[in-house]
Amino acid sequence: MVFNYTDNQLNNLNQDFAVYSVNKEFSERNKKKFVTDTPNNKNETNTITTSDGQEFRVVATKSDPVSGFDGLAVAPIVPILV
Repeated sequence: MVFNYTDNQLNNLNQDFAVYSVNKEFSERNKKKFVTDTPNNKNETNTITTSDGQEFRVVATKSDPVSGFDGLAVAPIVPILV
């Protein structure tokens, strides 16, 4: 199975609030769910839905307060066709 994404779709993913919401302070300040690979409550999520409707599962996150780096690794959520 091959997945191809347009530059527009990838930019959409990288510019939405979810990308920066791996930083707890950012997510609280902007009243967004905290993005983590292991959500523990209703204010946390491991799914990102971009403004164009693409859904991604968060598989890893990193927020480094020293360098200011906030990042995540995601996998597309695709329907299984039988």
